[in-house]
Amino acid sequence: AFDCMEELKMDKEALKACAQGQRGTDLSIQIGDRAMRPELNRSYVPWVTANGQHLEIGDKHELVEPLCALMEDPKPMLCPGGGQ
Repeated sequence: AFDCMEELKMDKEALKACAQGQRGTDLSIQIGDRAMRPELNRSYVPWVTANGQHLEIGDKHELVEPLCALMEDPKPMLCPGGGQ
């Protein structure tokens, strides 16, 4: 994330102030409230959503393979067959 901020010439101090201030706290609470909506019927954590759909990650909570399966080529090196 830091490299992206540098590349995009973002105001790091403003982002830090937001993240560590009341605005960041309020946003985190809003996200938490939204994630706990009863109609989502979530029964465990982590509950991963990608492209608007629940992503099954298995008992080991392995994220790389399921996320890589959603990506189009060229995939990152971390993905099987990626970095080519």
